[in-house]
Amino acid sequence: MFKSSKSDNLQSLRSWPFWLMVFAFFMVATYALKAVLLPFVLGAVIAYFLHPTATKLEQYKIPRWLGTILMLLIFFACIIGFVLLLVPVIQAQIGQLIVNIPLYLTKAEGTLSVLLAQFDFTGFFQLDSLKNYAGNHAGKAVGVAGSILGTIMGGGAVLLDLLTAFFITPIVAFFLLRDWPKVLLNLNDLLPRKSAQTIRKLVGRMDESLGNFMRGQALVCLILAVYYGVGLSLVGLESGLSIGIFVGVVSFIPYLGFILGGLMSIGLAFLQFSDPSSVVMVAAIFGVGQLIEGNYLSPKIIGESLGIHPLWIMFSLLVGGALLGFLGVLLALPLLSIIMVLVKFLIEEYKDSKYYKPAAKVTKK
Repeated sequence: MFKSSKSDNLQSLRSWPFWLMVFAFFMVATYALKAVLLPFVLGAVIAYFLHPTATKLEQYKIPRWLGTILMLLIFFACIIGFVLLLVPVIQAQIGQLIVNIPLYLTKAEGTLSVLLAQFDFTGFFQLDSLKNYAGNHAGKAVGVAGSILGTIMGGGAVLLDLLTAFFITPIVAFFLLRDWPKVLLNLNDLLPRKSAQTIRKLVGRMDESLGNFMRGQALVCLILAVYYGVGLSLVGLESGLSIGIFVGVVSFIPYLGFILGGLMSIGLAFLQFSDPSSVVMVAAIFGVGQLIEGNYLSPKIIGESLGIHPLWIMFSLLVGGALLGFLGVLLALPLLSIIMVLVKFLIEEYKDSKYYKPAAKVTKK
């Protein structure tokens, strides 16, 4: 519950046209400037993510600028280390998977031929032709894809965006993280005095729910990536590490990582292994992983941070990605958190108003 005064709340409600215009201006400006906003939004996300740790370092008498440098060095060192260590392994696994596609198709042909022969459907399928086509053109397809990617990168727009994000994002993150307390003070000074108390409480609620969700979800994704990557690799599944990392990365969208990763892994295990028990083990890894995530990781680490159904989270991420690409994905959860807190606030005000409460009975003398 928000414990602001009644008059303060009413004043905030009366000024809703102004805040609606501010929100509309923000959305229009974001869409118009989406081509240049990515490094700034990405830097702001990094600063927001690291802000609590930098603040704790200040409590140990470490200057804000020094704590900012230390946190960013550690953060980007982890990112660079991840790229240098795991990307070559992932690339090798994907390459091996492409090479093995004809072998997998041969095995699938043998399995399906037995089933199709029982129903006399073999004339409808040309698996041998499909196998030969895949074997002859797999390398060519990879070459064409690389050529297309090179052409796109050579066009300049994507390359410029990547270089801009690479160089500008750390600078934006540094200044925002270093000056975070000053930024909050300046924003606080701009608040309308009559509504300042309510706005502070609303923003505090948004910050608490969104911050807990983002940091908790990042930890859950990391744990799932390690679990699935190690588990699938121990079973012997080819590209197991790549699939595990993929599952962890996309697990911030509820159920998507589990569904896509499970289908890919079980399908690949069916083609790779002759022993059915190995396929069952792969399926069991995903079953146990989903149980751990749903019954322990998410409730304990994330809890009810956003307090909203996972389908709404999935919907907001997909809409944001469709409208603004990766920038929209970054902005989807903050906007969802803002809308959720405002809706709860308006519902509380409505239930406390005369429009919801029954009219008081007048007793006749």
